[in-house]
Amino acid sequence: MRNRLKRSEIIKGKNVFRFIYKNGIRINGELLRCHLVSRTYFSPGVSNILFGVVVQKYIRRSVDRNRIRRLIREAYRINKTILQRKLIHCSSQVALLFVFRKLDSVHSQLPTYIEIEEDVKNLLEKISNLDVYI
Repeated sequence: MRNRLKRSEIIKGKNVFRFIYKNGIRINGELLRCHLVSRTYFSPGVSNILFGVVVQKYIRRSVDRNRIRRLIREAYRINKTILQRKLIHCSSQVALLFVFRKLDSVHSQLPTYIEIEEDVKNLLEKISNLDVYI
Protein backbone atom coordinates (compact mmCIF):
# COMPACT_ATOMS: atom_id res chain seq x y z
CA MET A 1 0.00 0.00 0.00
CA ARG A 2 1.40 3.37 -1.03
CA ASN A 3 1.66 6.13 1.54
CA ARG A 4 0.38 8.98 -0.60
CA LEU A 5 -1.65 11.90 0.60
CA LYS A 6 -4.16 12.42 -2.20
CA ARG A 7 -5.91 15.67 -2.97
CA SER A 8 -9.24 14.03 -2.22
CA GLU A 9 -8.05 13.41 1.37
CA ILE A 10 -7.25 17.06 2.14
CA ILE A 11 -9.76 19.36 3.84
CA LYS A 12 -10.40 22.56 1.92
CA GLY A 13 -12.63 25.54 2.57
CA LYS A 14 -13.05 27.94 5.45
CA ASN A 15 -16.55 26.71 6.28
CA VAL A 16 -15.40 23.10 6.63
CA PHE A 17 -12.61 24.13 9.00
CA ARG A 18 -15.06 26.18 11.09
CA PHE A 19 -17.51 23.29 11.22
CA ILE A 20 -14.84 20.88 12.45
CA TYR A 21 -13.62 23.39 15.07
CA LYS A 22 -17.14 23.96 16.33
CA ASN A 23 -18.59 20.43 16.27
CA GLY A 24 -15.59 18.14 16.55
CA ILE A 25 -14.39 16.37 19.65
CA ARG A 26 -10.90 17.36 20.78
CA ILE A 27 -8.07 15.01 21.54
CA ASN A 28 -4.98 16.63 23.01
CA GLY A 29 -1.41 15.61 22.45
CA GLU A 30 1.80 17.15 23.67
CA LEU A 31 2.31 19.46 20.68
CA LEU A 32 -0.87 18.96 18.67
CA ARG A 33 -4.60 18.95 19.21
CA CYS A 34 -6.79 16.85 16.93
CA HIS A 35 -10.39 17.79 16.15
CA LEU A 36 -12.41 14.79 15.03
CA VAL A 37 -15.76 14.72 13.22
CA SER A 38 -17.72 11.88 11.71
CA ARG A 39 -17.88 12.16 7.91
CA THR A 40 -21.66 11.76 7.78
CA TYR A 41 -21.81 15.58 7.77
CA PHE A 42 -19.87 15.81 4.49
CA SER A 43 -20.50 14.60 0.99
CA PRO A 44 -19.18 11.07 0.44
CA GLY A 45 -15.74 11.00 -1.08
CA VAL A 46 -13.20 8.54 -2.32
CA SER A 47 -11.26 8.16 0.92
CA ASN A 48 -12.39 7.28 4.43
CA ILE A 49 -10.30 9.98 6.08
CA LEU A 50 -10.21 13.72 5.46
CA PHE A 51 -7.13 15.49 6.82
CA GLY A 52 -6.22 19.11 7.54
CA VAL A 53 -3.51 21.08 9.33
CA VAL A 54 -3.71 24.45 11.10
CA VAL A 55 -0.76 26.43 12.42
CA GLN A 56 -1.93 29.76 13.79
CA LYS A 57 -0.19 33.09 13.46
CA TYR A 58 1.27 33.21 16.95
CA ILE A 59 4.18 31.53 15.16
CA ARG A 60 5.32 34.84 13.67
CA ARG A 61 7.40 33.82 10.69
CA SER A 62 5.57 32.19 7.79
CA VAL A 63 8.68 30.10 7.08
CA ASP A 64 8.31 28.47 10.50
CA ARG A 65 4.55 27.95 10.11
CA ASN A 66 5.03 26.29 6.74
CA ARG A 67 7.81 24.07 8.10
CA ILE A 68 5.58 22.89 10.94
CA ARG A 69 2.77 22.22 8.43
CA ARG A 70 5.08 20.16 6.24
CA LEU A 71 6.36 18.15 9.21
CA ILE A 72 2.83 17.37 10.41
CA ARG A 73 1.72 16.39 6.89
CA GLU A 74 4.70 14.10 6.45
CA ALA A 75 4.25 12.45 9.85
CA TYR A 76 0.56 11.85 9.10
CA ARG A 77 1.28 10.55 5.58
CA ILE A 78 3.68 7.94 6.90
CA ASN A 79 1.57 6.87 9.90
CA LYS A 80 -1.99 7.11 8.56
CA THR A 81 -2.14 3.31 8.20
CA ILE A 82 -2.62 3.13 12.00
CA LEU A 83 -6.09 4.61 11.54
CA GLN A 84 -6.85 3.15 8.11
CA ARG A 85 -6.56 -0.44 9.38
CA LYS A 86 -9.30 0.25 11.92
CA LEU A 87 -11.54 2.11 9.44
CA ILE A 88 -11.42 -0.67 6.84
CA HIS A 89 -13.15 -3.06 9.24
CA CYS A 90 -15.73 -0.51 10.41
CA SER A 91 -16.47 1.13 7.04
CA SER A 92 -16.88 4.53 8.72
CA GLN A 93 -15.53 7.88 7.62
CA VAL A 94 -13.70 10.51 9.69
CA ALA A 95 -12.46 14.09 9.23
CA LEU A 96 -9.32 14.99 11.21
CA LEU A 97 -7.96 18.47 11.81
CA PHE A 98 -4.52 18.73 13.42
CA VAL A 99 -3.91 22.05 15.19
CA PHE A 100 -0.44 23.02 16.37
CA ARG A 101 -0.63 24.21 19.98
CA LYS A 102 1.18 27.22 21.38
CA LEU A 103 4.83 26.91 22.27
CA ASP A 104 5.38 27.02 26.03
CA SER A 105 8.40 27.14 28.31
CA VAL A 106 9.06 23.42 27.82
CA HIS A 107 8.91 23.72 24.01
CA SER A 108 10.29 27.20 23.42
CA GLN A 109 11.90 26.28 20.09
CA LEU A 110 10.36 24.79 16.98
CA PRO A 111 9.72 21.06 17.33
CA THR A 112 11.75 18.49 15.46
CA TYR A 113 10.27 15.92 13.11
CA ILE A 114 10.76 13.16 15.68
CA GLU A 115 8.72 15.03 18.31
CA ILE A 116 5.91 15.74 15.87
CA GLU A 117 5.88 12.17 14.55
CA GLU A 118 5.61 10.74 18.08
CA ASP A 119 2.71 13.06 18.83
CA VAL A 120 0.92 12.21 15.56
CA LYS A 121 1.35 8.48 16.26
CA ASN A 122 -0.05 8.87 19.78
CA LEU A 123 -3.04 10.86 18.53
CA LEU A 124 -3.80 8.36 15.76
CA GLU A 125 -3.65 5.49 18.24
CA LYS A 126 -6.00 7.34 20.61
CA ILE A 127 -8.40 7.98 17.74
CA SER A 128 -8.30 4.36 16.58
CA ASN A 129 -9.18 3.25 20.12
CA LEU A 130 -12.24 5.51 20.26
CA ASP A 131 -15.55 3.75 19.70
CA VAL A 132 -17.63 6.90 19.40
CA TYR A 133 -16.85 7.76 15.80
CA ILE A 134 -15.14 4.63 14.55
